[in-house]
Amino acid sequence: MKKVFLIAICSVVFSASLFANSSWVSAKKVEIKSGRDWFAKTVATASYGDEVDVITENGDWVKVTLASDKSKTGWIPSASVTKKKIVASNGKVSANAKEISLAGKGFSSSLEDSDSGNAKADYKQVDAMEKLSVSNEEAKNFLKDGSLKLSE
Repeated sequence: MKKVFLIAICSVVFSASLFANSSWVSAKKVEIKSGRDWFAKTVATASYGDEVDVITENGDWVKVTLASDKSKTGWIPSASVTKKKIVASNGKVSANAKEISLAGKGFSSSLEDSDSGNAKADYKQVDAMEKLSVSNEEAKNFLKDGSLKLSE
């Protein structure tokens, strides 16, 4: 009887610890990388609202596993995840419009907090930049041509 009780307690603690590490992607699209480097190999892609399990944090990066596919593990920028559940189980969004707008742009919660009192904030230029796309190869060439450091 004691063994059954002990196993039940361990199961509850284990399940709670798994749920406590759940986070959600707060950027429109994020590439899950094999390492903590923008140019590391992409192992998977996650989209806004996708659930991820945070394994560890290291600086501006978090190591995650896709909740929908446990075989997909890698690193994403910490600004691309939030502990606040974005999409409810019934498919309705649980965040307000401002949170969705800022999170979709990949802004961190600290930037969101500092901007909350600025009624004159205009994100038109951010929206325009968001539509631009640059390949990793183009970005590497830009950095090399400008003699910039190819690192985190």
